[in-house]
Amino acid sequence: MSIVSMQCSLRRVLPKNYTAVNSVASRYFSSSSQSNGAEVRRAVLENGVTIIAGPKSNDTLASAGVFVKAGSAYENHSTHGCAHYLRRFLYKSTNRVSGLRITRSIETVTASFAAENTPESLMYRALFQHEHLGTALALMGDVLRPRLAEWEFRDVRNLVKYDVNERKSNKEDRVLDAVRHTAFGGVGLGRSPLCPEHNINEIYPEHVAEYTLGRVVGSNITVVGNVRDHEKFQEAVANAFGALPKDPEVSIDAPETSPYVGGTTLVCDGPGSAYVEAYSTGSSNPKAAFAQQILAEILGFYTPHNVSPSDRVSSRLGKSLVGSNVSQARTFLMNDSQQLFGIQAFGNTPCRDLAESVHKQLTSLADNISEEEFNTAMNIVSVRNRLRNDRREVLLGTVARVDENTAKEFGGEVTASDVRDVAKKLLESKPTIYASGDLAQLPKFAF
Repeated sequence: MSIVSMQCSLRRVLPKNYTAVNSVASRYFSSSSQSNGAEVRRAVLENGVTIIAGPKSNDTLASAGVFVKAGSAYENHSTHGCAHYLRRFLYKSTNRVSGLRITRSIETVTASFAAENTPESLMYRALFQHEHLGTALALMGDVLRPRLAEWEFRDVRNLVKYDVNERKSNKEDRVLDAVRHTAFGGVGLGRSPLCPEHNINEIYPEHVAEYTLGRVVGSNITVVGNVRDHEKFQEAVANAFGALPKDPEVSIDAPETSPYVGGTTLVCDGPGSAYVEAYSTGSSNPKAAFAQQILAEILGFYTPHNVSPSDRVSSRLGKSLVGSNVSQARTFLMNDSQQLFGIQAFGNTPCRDLAESVHKQLTSLADNISEEEFNTAMNIVSVRNRLRNDRREVLLGTVARVDENTAKEFGGEVTASDVRDVAKKLLESKPTIYASGDLAQLPKFAF
């Protein structure tokens, strides 16, 4: 595409709809949607933006997070990577201010400001002093409409290339991307959160603009804040996000479904071998999700070459793999709307040895969990979750993800029997298997 045609495309797509988003908008509140819980308050603007005032109202610093329902799960083959590009425009010019000004404002007003994109969400999180609430939220609203200037787009393309190369050089991330692709057939949730290599040079400003106009709309946005004054927070959100349209301003394709298909991927490479065995957990309720965390803690991890004082060497993987040629093994949970639970292992050994060790540990979960083992794991998970949610940026994500209806259903405690039932249900699903390295004489269960 020539520079002239690119500029024409920009003039055609951006001017009228692609505008700044901040507006004094107390009138955008829909009072009927107020929810006055003891700790968490919810409201919805008339343009569909959901506002959640979190529980840490007396914190020394205020915190806010913007969660947009946009990511690789909502992209297709040609648009895959647009959310990644959009995230990388954080410090670039917007429709209201220059890149230099927004960078200086972020550095001056906020203690931290971070952006992240996952398969199902584009997230911005900021920490700031309480008196800067309005300015901080105005900045968070501004970054949702980057100017997409040609010279800045070239810089962003290089940043995207850097991210892709970094992930490609990390074997663990590369393997998990292959597991995701296999589990969901390479569509929807099966796509990597980052831009694929084939699309890095195929995405242009007009593509990101159209994606933004289609996905970054009020009905897809949730704003979470831990602030002292809930009413002031709601007003600041209305000022910053109230002018966004409720629905897409361009025609968009319906998101591709992400059915779990499972299967096996075999790769002949080296040095060393890698083996992953994972199962679908489906759409978990809070009780099942907590049980899965307990299962992951029971299995634990094994990293003999990187040991810290806090490592729990009494976990099943920690005890069973001592003295083996396994260099690393750990459980993982892919925490999307459809979750995957499994173990990945690496080592300088034939892949069949890794496969037999991992499969044995997973299949033993359904029947062989003692009360002592369960209680130890549950206490560790409970304490870890409390400590994680003491971190401001983690709590923002937790509050944004909680579904009020399913949370109310989780009124009781998880028992060892519940954990065993969850393990049995996991193992009933079709496995997703990734094996690479020395593939000679792989066991039958790997196919």
